[in-house]
Amino acid sequence: MSDNATGLGVRDDVDWESLARQLGTLREDGESGGDKHARDALAAILGDSELIRAVRYYVAWRPGAELVRSVLALLRPRVAALECYRIFCDSEAIEERRAAVELLRVVGDARTLDWLGEFIDDPDSVIRCWGAGLLKQLVWSDCIDAEEAERWIAVIEAKATDELRDAVAEIREALRRMQGSD
Repeated sequence: MSDNATGLGVRDDVDWESLARQLGTLREDGESGGDKHARDALAAILGDSELIRAVRYYVAWRPGAELVRSVLALLRPRVAALECYRIFCDSEAIEERRAAVELLRVVGDARTLDWLGEFIDDPDSVIRCWGAGLLKQLVWSDCIDAEEAERWIAVIEAKATDELRDAVAEIREALRRMQGSD
């Protein structure tokens, strides 16, 4: 650490100007900031390799896993969602597959809907429920609109299992609340 003119410690290994340019927050006409840019910056500082290791750490349910989940939920890095999906596809351990889909609920965004059909069609009922939970979370976090949610609700309803019917009811309730019609 080195000291700047105010006596505060400043890290020498983070090039904030370069990072701001990379993220598009520093332009010729000024700067911008905000929560999304801050999350993107922190994810960039941690780096893809560390974020992938964090997903694997969580899926292995090691001590501190809840902290890892909280950090990944805060940052929502795309690389974490991709790693969750890779584990779901490649792992032979059912607990790892379940944990990956469960974690995907909090790191996913609208792009993860491309995988929802696979979760709903999975032979494991826990994965099917976490898949429906992903849709619910995307509704709650306002990542998808009502029309997109309804399209996927129809897919889930077609599966007609009790646990999925319950999940659909919860998603519809979330939609009603989000639309302010409760």
